[in-house]
Amino acid sequence: MKECIMLGRGPSRVDCLSDKPVWTVSWGWDFAPRIDKLFTVHKWDEEELEEFKKWQAKGCEIVAPVPHPDLNVTIYPIEQVLKECGCKDFSDLICYMMAYAIYIEKVDKIWWYGIDCMGYTTYTMERGGMEFWAGVARGRGIEVINTFGSATLKPKDGMYGSWGNRTDRIARLLKADSVTAYKTPVFSGHGVMP
Repeated sequence: MKECIMLGRGPSRVDCLSDKPVWTVSWGWDFAPRIDKLFTVHKWDEEELEEFKKWQAKGCEIVAPVPHPDLNVTIYPIEQVLKECGCKDFSDLICYMMAYAIYIEKVDKIWWYGIDCMGYTTYTMERGGMEFWAGVARGRGIEVINTFGSATLKPKDGMYGSWGNRTDRIARLLKADSVTAYKTPVFSGHGVMP
């Protein structure tokens, strides 16, 4: 089974277990115990360049839209991704990472840490795109597993309708982490829900 961890900058990043390949974004290096793929979709920032070099020296693959003379870069295959997905729903870097996992790496399972989308910041605008790509993955049979503390893939007040107001075991499952979005609910790095 091919798996990866996508590590964002949200609070649940501290729950990341690094026994699987870790993919992250710029500034993910501030807290990542290790990085296997480092993504950027922006023009090269000379301030960040030294960090990219440092991580590449540790064996990290850099995935970017354009080459850089001081780095060995894997060019993000945007034409292939757009052709295969048939859409342009990319609200942030995690969306590009999800498309890469689905269409290029063809992973079977994606673990999300730090992809929390809490509060009323730019994450409010980005959350829909991330959830869209999680749906694309699920539709292709790819598991997307999120942390308990994340707001992403979870309705604010639990499942809509009468199922959301239940008090039995089904209600505990539904409210625990929007079980409809996952095959294996994860609780903040503490294992699988009983």
